[in-house]
Amino acid sequence: CGQVQTGSFLDGAAPNGLFGLGMSKLSVPSVLASSGLIADSFSMCFGRDNVGRINFGDKGSNDQEVTPLYVDTS
Repeated sequence: CGQVQTGSFLDGAAPNGLFGLGMSKLSVPSVLASSGLIADSFSMCFGRDNVGRINFGDKGSNDQEVTPLYVDTS
């Protein structure tokens, strides 16, 4: 969680919070999946209304655009 938000975090409004969506076994989707509650996946979609939605345990809809996560292996 963020402790001190500065810069672009405060342009317009402060964020509602930060969420653990990393690639580790401690990410929110991984923890929920290891408990058998959801599949180990999530989709995050942003509409034309500038509202974001996140769904856990699904692969998203067939017609959505995909932005792959970049994993730095160096």
